[in-house]
Amino acid sequence: MKTMTHLIGAATLLFVGVISCVDSRTSLQGLQTENLQNNPEVRAQFFGEDTVTVVDADGIPVAGATILLGYEVNDPFKGNELKTDVNGVALIPGDWKAALPVSVQAPGYISTTIPDAAPSSIVIQIGRQEGQEKLEIKGEATGFGKLVKDGKVDFGLIMPSFSREKMFAFDASSVISPESDTITVAGKSVTIPSNITLPKQSETYILPITLNKPVYRVFMREPGTYQLYANHGQFPLQRVMNDIRAGKSMFDVVNHFTFFSGGTRQVTVTQPLDKQDIPVETVVFQEELNVKAPQLSSDQIMLSLALMQEQGQMMPTDVKRLSSGETLKLSTNAAASSEVLSVLMVDSNAASAVRGVAAASLNVAQQYFGLWRRPLAAAEPRAPQDFSRISLAMNPGQGGVEPQFLQLTEKPTYVDHVLTMSAPTLPSGLVEVATYMVLTEIEKITSGEVQTERRTRVWEVLSPAWMNQVELPQLTFNRRPDRTYRWEVMFLAQPATQVNKKPTGHSAVNAIDLSTVTHVTRNALDI
Repeated sequence: MKTMTHLIGAATLLFVGVISCVDSRTSLQGLQTENLQNNPEVRAQFFGEDTVTVVDADGIPVAGATILLGYEVNDPFKGNELKTDVNGVALIPGDWKAALPVSVQAPGYISTTIPDAAPSSIVIQIGRQEGQEKLEIKGEATGFGKLVKDGKVDFGLIMPSFSREKMFAFDASSVISPESDTITVAGKSVTIPSNITLPKQSETYILPITLNKPVYRVFMREPGTYQLYANHGQFPLQRVMNDIRAGKSMFDVVNHFTFFSGGTRQVTVTQPLDKQDIPVETVVFQEELNVKAPQLSSDQIMLSLALMQEQGQMMPTDVKRLSSGETLKLSTNAAASSEVLSVLMVDSNAASAVRGVAAASLNVAQQYFGLWRRPLAAAEPRAPQDFSRISLAMNPGQGGVEPQFLQLTEKPTYVDHVLTMSAPTLPSGLVEVATYMVLTEIEKITSGEVQTERRTRVWEVLSPAWMNQVELPQLTFNRRPDRTYRWEVMFLAQPATQVNKKPTGHSAVNAIDLSTVTHVTRNALDI
């Protein structure tokens, strides 16, 4: 997939002959070059001392970025489109007198808008777009031990570990492999996601069957160093297959799954890699976390996912569905270092876990267990669960968890560059952190029986307050006809006892300390 490119507008301004035609109250028209900003006469006539500085996620200046002050070029005043110099800095025109949206675009970066910025010196941080490569890593999941015929299927699940920050831009294709592998079971070809392994084992389901798929394959979108995580799970073959054939969803059978242990391996990827074996028995899930569901309405589902932490990375150890008021136990390695991610959603009563999983950027729980739908056979395809409308709560695992959710929100609307959404009622004990809106490009990927999506963030809009409406600037994008585009709106909150602060080393107005965010509710609209 080609990288989404931004049409940034004109590259330079031909200023000669124009300045003589305007008086001292008229703004500079078009883009500002470094030479014009550094010209003392021009600077005195058109600029103050305030600046907009653009940096990347590491705080490195971004040169040549285009900055738009307002809603479109020359609105609300002429000369409102700026260009950063080699230091990532652009001087602010003197005509910027009131709060306006400030937008930044640069090739290879996610377009970024601050919807209500006051005229002053500010720093804006922009993130790089997701890579478009397909770097394959493969190997075996090892350490299952001697498997006996016990009516249960043992499997390995391999995925990258993820940070809390990655939860807000999670790419389902790194969890549900965009590729399938084909194995033969009882003389029939069966496709399963390539990042699932099946150690050699024999069981009986109507007829004797042998399962053997020791090799996993996962894919990375860009070079880098990653920590891969392998999980050893098990499910009762006959019970799960009978339930699925009877029309039950993965929500109905997920509690049949048991998880025992896991292991990790760090890999540095610059090209496809082979023989990257990962043990599944390194960390044993010997402890349990108590989770209690709040009172739920009859059309709601709650899932809870236990997460162990290691050097700032999180890895799932168990997932369960809870009914209203129910208490269940989740397996983990150590309660003191574990967290529980709970997810509230509406049950469409048609949950196709593989097809539905990729629709939700933040629904890590469904992404985690949704891989195992139809591991061996043959239920008819079902309409996908709608994962666009969810609410998430993160709680420390120690001492038991009874999550409190932000209420589910209605779908946003998008008309004439105005995005309208409904902020939830803020529960007692929580405070607002931000409204996060993101336009994503959706590429649908189908391989065998597996359907997933690959998301590429195109435009991020971030406000430090909860908003019900925002008028968006008229930015230009290269919209591909073979892709879907989706506005996702998230309201972020944290406990009132937490202290809001900037991430270490960041002074950007749009930098958020995601370590303090504990609650998110989201909905989405395809446009």
